Amino acid sequence: MIPTVDGATPEAGSIRVLIAEDQAMFAEGLSRIIGAEPDLLTVDTVSSASEAVRAARTHEPHVVLMDYRLRDGDGVTATKQIKSELPEIQVVMLTGFAEPSVLIAAMDAGCSGFLTKDQALHEVVSTVRRAHAGELVADPFVLASLLPRVKRSSGGPDTSLTTREREILMLTAQGRTSQDVAEEMSLSVHTVRNHLQAVMRKLDAHSRLEAVAKAVRRGLIHLS
Repeated sequence: MIPTVDGATPEAGSIRVLIAEDQAMFAEGLSRIIGAEPDLLTVDTVSSASEAVRAARTHEPHVVLMDYRLRDGDGVTATKQIKSELPEIQVVMLTGFAEPSVLIAAMDAGCSGFLTKDQALHEVVSTVRRAHAGELVADPFVLASLLPRVKRSSGGPDTSLTTREREILMLTAQGRTSQDVAEEMSLSVHTVRNHLQAVMRKLDAHSRLEAVAKAVRRGLIHLS
């Protein structure tokens, strides 16, 4: 483990971040960038899936930056366990490359989003803040190319979402933030967030990204 808080008490109001990354230099780079921000705090840095789960239980971070490849397993399995025990924690998957099977697995595990490692160092601060706010975190172009690969489930059409909920989820799938959707649909941000919370409850999803994936599987939203 790389010590990051030196025994200090986390500042009230800080966004607590757990880093799960098996490359020590890369993990240290992430921690330094996060530590330079007044509203962010790295609570721990670990290098294995089992340590990630234990650290999540101990520190209850707001956001976990989770490497896909860890010393003793993969980040998807660790994410599933964390989300099953602490569903309010937001997890962002870090990958060395944008392999579709990895990204789809990350969505299905309940991740809030994903970053490739070449993006991570210069986008980590905005990513943590967006994930903490509950926003979907993914490159819109990557997501647009990825979602058509999600396999549709068998069975008849699913009508569990209202027309308004589908519209909002569709815009979210296109990479729009809650503020963007609110402006486009002439709604308040609060109303948009309430609709997305309702969507997540109906689809039993732990994140907006997982809700998008489940909606695509069920034929609730359609992407070209």
